[in-house]
Amino acid sequence: MNIRPIVLQHDEVTHVAQLLVDGFADISSAWPDRDAAREEVLMFSTETQISLVALCNDYICGWISATPQYQQMGWELHPLVVAPHMQRQGVGRALIEALCHELAQRGATSLFAWSDDEGGFTSLGAVNLLPNPLAHLTTFTSSEHHAAGFYLKMQFHLCGVLPNANGMGKPDILFVRAIQ
Repeated sequence: MNIRPIVLQHDEVTHVAQLLVDGFADISSAWPDRDAAREEVLMFSTETQISLVALCNDYICGWISATPQYQQMGWELHPLVVAPHMQRQGVGRALIEALCHELAQRGATSLFAWSDDEGGFTSLGAVNLLPNPLAHLTTFTSSEHHAAGFYLKMQFHLCGVLPNANGMGKPDILFVRAIQ
């Protein structure tokens, strides 16, 4: 596997856009078609972001992007996608590690990711988290259908939740990893 910066050529942008559509088809309505996904790829592939692709046998099998926040000390990971047939084969792990290496070179101290739960795949989804959302964090669990397990394996820590961010009972969950 080779990881490199994205090249904003038509074919590469189109391929990465299709990865978004395919990779999130069963868990989010964020990118319902390739045109919407293409806009996302272009929006998160500017000079201020870090945007990397993973190539498996010269085929783009994953994409990760991060945007600087907090005077470039904290960076928001968004998005991360791996081709469905390549998931659970180390592509996401390699993308996270390459991104963290790049962030360390830039002097960043943390990487954070928000992960929606629109399908009730965690103990925070499909429930009313208010008035005390922090109490729900202490008993957090997730199914294999949610990215939480992956983030926790990748040295991220559960740090917060935004109740009803995507509608009633559909929170956005915050994970943070230190950059060293």
